[in-house]
Amino acid sequence: MDPQSRNLRTMQEIYMAFGSGDIPAVLAKLSPDVDWEWGYPHNDDIPWLKHGRGVEHVGKFFQHASNFEIRDFSILTMMANEEWGIALISLEFLWKPTGKLLVEPCEPHIWRFGPDGKVISMRHGADTRQHLEVSKG
Repeated sequence: MDPQSRNLRTMQEIYMAFGSGDIPAVLAKLSPDVDWEWGYPHNDDIPWLKHGRGVEHVGKFFQHASNFEIRDFSILTMMANEEWGIALISLEFLWKPTGKLLVEPCEPHIWRFGPDGKVISMRHGADTRQHLEVSKG
């Protein structure tokens, strides 16, 4: 399989695993030193958008994400080449601790893949202002 198709398939498999709650399957697709939420050094006040490295850090991301009630999570489109992948996601999540709704009509997810096909970085291109507002009581 060519790298472009492989990377597209990896993204599809990650989203399917996420949708079924199979977080270990998601983590298995990641490089051990994956750079999660790269480019967001200022988001330490948003627990689920905090930058960090490694599969353990991503596990913490999913622990925080378990506080969302998922009302909608729809993949609008995905595209990939031999190194990068983009997914455009429509979502509606309720942050249970505050009861506030997070709505993203077209949130980009930016994936980068190593030569072995493992995810080496990921970033949610999120409306961080809205995410911060939702996280605050």
